[in-house]
Amino acid sequence: MRKGSFVRITLENNALVNLENGTGQIDALRELRALHKARKICICIPAMAASENQRGNMAIPNYGQFLEFLKKIDLHDMEELLPVCFWDVTFWDHCVFADDMTLDRAIHDILFPGVQYDHENNDEMATSEDGVSKKWRNVKCDVQALWCHIHYGADIFVTEDKNFHRTTKKPKLLKLGAKRIDRPAEALAFLKGHGIGPTDQVTSGARNTYRRG
Repeated sequence: MRKGSFVRITLENNALVNLENGTGQIDALRELRALHKARKICICIPAMAASENQRGNMAIPNYGQFLEFLKKIDLHDMEELLPVCFWDVTFWDHCVFADDMTLDRAIHDILFPGVQYDHENNDEMATSEDGVSKKWRNVKCDVQALWCHIHYGADIFVTEDKNFHRTTKKPKLLKLGAKRIDRPAEALAFLKGHGIGPTDQVTSGARNTYRRG
């Protein structure tokens, strides 16, 4: 655990969807959000979440719609983590260029060993209007969510996606530098076990919304 600074919690996309729909471990998610609002932790959100296929398997056309979604679930004051730029997938002002893709490739190979790394080699999958495989898009979003978490040094990766928790995969992901991969209730219990809870004194100093790039 960090001393003298915010514990940074990365929320994977399905946590955001559960906050919107009131599904999954919603009570724990709401408590994590309350701790963020009280400035006891900092919630980080990979900007790659904006590129996930939405209802109807359609991608949103602009990042502004994603920001409106974050306002809807009361997380517009999050810390934005910028993913690697992928053509026709990421949003231009919300990504970074990277020369070394070793970490991205390693995460991909653990989470999705049966999916080709490059979308150009996934012609057998149904493609969206922009020519990118719908399945590959969501694969890359999952990979880049964890890439952002590791690359920017966040503390706990929170997701209910079973793929991240499989016994054949989770230990390997932790070795890459993920630190902790928890479900919302697990993350909340861990924080409370380290003295971060609703009865604590609020950490001094506000954390404003900003990018990591």
